[in-house]
Amino acid sequence: MIKKKLTKLEQMGIIALVVVAACFFYVKKVYEPEYKKVKELHKKHIELLGEVKVLKRKQGGRKSIFSSIREREEELEGVKSELKKASLALAGKEELSEVLTMISVLAKEHNLKIREFSPVDDKELQNSETVFQKRNLYNLIMVGGFLDFKDFLKSIEHLPKLVTIERVVVKREDEEGLKLELLISI
Repeated sequence: MIKKKLTKLEQMGIIALVVVAACFFYVKKVYEPEYKKVKELHKKHIELLGEVKVLKRKQGGRKSIFSSIREREEELEGVKSELKKASLALAGKEELSEVLTMISVLAKEHNLKIREFSPVDDKELQNSETVFQKRNLYNLIMVGGFLDFKDFLKSIEHLPKLVTIERVVVKREDEEGLKLELLISI
């Protein structure tokens, strides 16, 4: 048998035939089913929008003012109960020194050296929320390692009274590690 070499035109024809066949199978097997799914989803979306419009028209802005008020009253009751629970976590004047002592002990337990722990009297630092809640602000400056600081912050979460970190400033100290400046509200 003699093998005949294909001409350039025949080679190009075969390549074109393979490309056209691949495109045909891609369109039939991949693109067309996905296109049908998208078309069906679009059709369902339009139907649902129509149903929503019909329901809104039937309701006609008649959503009872009373039901809206009732919903808001229930929401208010939930917020009030959460506020009562939260207020139990706030430290009173008699517990304040105990919480401050606990924070100092936690810092020492986590290998942090306290440079300064003092109350903040500056009214500019106290925003309306802390003044309303009658929270005391303290400036705490410590020196230590990052992991020790991270562990210290985790242990503050477990204090019996609510201690909030309002601001954190981390600076690099040459020999002692990091300088950590905290603004704490108790």
